[in-house]
Amino acid sequence: MFKRVLKSNFTGAAAIAVALDIPGGHYELRSITAHFSADPGVENLTVTLDANAGAVYDMNLLTQAMSGVTDLLWQPGVILEAGDQIEIAMTNAGARTYGIQVTLVEV
Repeated sequence: MFKRVLKSNFTGAAAIAVALDIPGGHYELRSITAHFSADPGVENLTVTLDANAGAVYDMNLLTQAMSGVTDLLWQPGVILEAGDQIEIAMTNAGARTYGIQVTLVEV
């Protein structure tokens, strides 16, 4: 059986404010990768679940201190449902160019 793999790409050089809606069905959040053109400095990258089931299920999945980090690979294995939203945020005060890729695998 083949599983559907979805990859979403985001890039820019300003504040990071990604909101990725989970499509119909159930998906595993397989990975989030981030690359920065230079050290972001004293910044935190956050990944948050805005749960379809309601605000009581919303949660912070990751807070990563980015000082000295230009490449990040995070493989959480979190199962998501249709209507959930993954939000990725960082102020990016140094206006570093970034590339973020989110990989979902149908379960």
